[in-house]
Amino acid sequence: MKSNEFKSELSGITCYFVGNAHDFSEPAIELATISFKSVRFERLETIEDLLSLDVDRVDRVRSIILNQSMGESFSNFIDQIQDKFPSATTAFAYRQPELARSFLVRMKNQRPKRGVGFLPMNRDLDRWLTVLRLLVRGENYVPGELYDDFFRALTSRRRMSGCQRRANRSHPLPSRAPQVSSAHQRQAISA
Repeated sequence: MKSNEFKSELSGITCYFVGNAHDFSEPAIELATISFKSVRFERLETIEDLLSLDVDRVDRVRSIILNQSMGESFSNFIDQIQDKFPSATTAFAYRQPELARSFLVRMKNQRPKRGVGFLPMNRDLDRWLTVLRLLVRGENYVPGELYDDFFRALTSRRRMSGCQRRANRSHPLPSRAPQVSSAHQRQAISA
């Protein structure tokens, strides 16, 4: 893809950071604007500000990134946000991994209509911009530090409850399969 084609594809695209000036500083927004020349970045103070926006073309809103301080509100309003901005990637920006883990568990239990990405704010500049680029391009990103913990929690829960619960969810058949006698097992093994 040529540079001009890329610019025309992204022209008119907006990304909203939702949080106060400490969460998303003016220099951070300027850096994003310089790095993505065809994308307009704006900061809004609250989720209510976001939901009350009168946007001509909601399909051009590509990313909505909320700060960790809005985790509970974000989970309460996620369906409304995703309904209002159906083309936007929604993401949780965080500095404290434990808050992101808590938010991830809430999202797992809540199951929003579309996925949620994560933007680690404590990464070096190049990685931060790379993750931001993924979000602007419509991808969800889950950092390894969250991914591993999330799946470790799922695995330990499965181990505690055994394989039966997993089998019941996977198959709508009766919970107990016919038992094969040990004589039949020995016969099958020796054959």
